[in-house]
Amino acid sequence: MTTVIFLTTIFTIILYIIYLIFYSFYGLIRKLFTKNSKSKPQTKINKTKINIVAFFIFFIFSAYAAHDAVFPPESFYKSEFEHVTLRKIPESSKFISKESSYPDFHGDYYSNSKIQLPSEDYLKLLNEIRLDNRMKEIKNSSQTNKIIFQRLIENENDKYLLIEFDNDTQLISVSVSVT
Repeated sequence: MTTVIFLTTIFTIILYIIYLIFYSFYGLIRKLFTKNSKSKPQTKINKTKINIVAFFIFFIFSAYAAHDAVFPPESFYKSEFEHVTLRKIPESSKFISKESSYPDFHGDYYSNSKIQLPSEDYLKLLNEIRLDNRMKEIKNSSQTNKIIFQRLIENENDKYLLIEFDNDTQLISVSVSVT
């Protein structure tokens, strides 16, 4: 949560500084063009009120952007599923848990989601992935009853794309790690 507060504060300050620059620039241009014109004098608008309203608009926008960056929406995890499995996510899927890290300066991040599927969709997906030669089975533990597949991408050794099938709970865990 502190990351969201920090990002919100930084985004708000940056947007507010940009606003002040444009507001000052607009004031200079308006003075240049209205100085010699014989138009009616304009009513004075309280600059403080405008600045307060602009600040709160920027704050709300920044808070939304920071929250969306730190806590991605479900569509992010759906696209991660499609990236790992090269398949559309079944309509019957239900996300049980979702977590991800915020990308660092080098673009490194991880994401993990647990998805519940009905048994027919679960078995269909498991069989499709077993037959897919792009997926490599890396662990089949008879003790835990879990099957793990990894998709390797040529020339991208820093990406770890895993999907884990838990036969006991029929949960699917999709993990992406970019280092």
